Amino acid sequence: MANIYFAGGYVYDLQEVFSRTLGVEAVEAGYANCSDANATKEAIAAGQTDAALCIKVQYSPRKTDLGSLLQLFFKLINPFAEPTHPKYRTGVYYEQGEDLFQIEYYFRFLRMRGTEPVTTDSNIVMNDSVTRNLDTRPILTEMERLRSFVAAPEEEQFYLRKHPNAPRVLDIDALVADGLIQ
Repeated sequence: MANIYFAGGYVYDLQEVFSRTLGVEAVEAGYANCSDANATKEAIAAGQTDAALCIKVQYSPRKTDLGSLLQLFFKLINPFAEPTHPKYRTGVYYEQGEDLFQIEYYFRFLRMRGTEPVTTDSNIVMNDSVTRNLDTRPILTEMERLRSFVAAPEEEQFYLRKHPNAPRVLDIDALVADGLIQ
């Protein structure tokens, strides 16, 4: 099993979507990189702990890969949008150093989307952001190693299942219809 953590605003929708994703074994709502492991829900909501609302996605690398999970995540959130509150910021948090390369690669892909390829006399270099300073949109989604994870209280786990009339940001039925989730 492997873990990846996604922060993206309304985590109840994210938890529901990723729980229906092929290869995902478990999803838990919580808070990433909270500066106080014993912080109360109220302190987190007030922004006193620098925590981001997130989900912990436990997945089987034999059934899905990190790239597929990143692709789904970035279909659900806008990596270029300013957060409305620090706790609602977007982020990808990893535990294993080997995940960083793939996450950086995907972030580079997002930044380069829509830019013209660079052409030289001797060869063609496609979207090489290392050797050429291109004007790209800044990604406001965080990418960093997970320092801590605090699970949300049990009453907030799978909140949408417990409260079917709660407001939703994502159209989960449309995601099912599009074949993105089960």
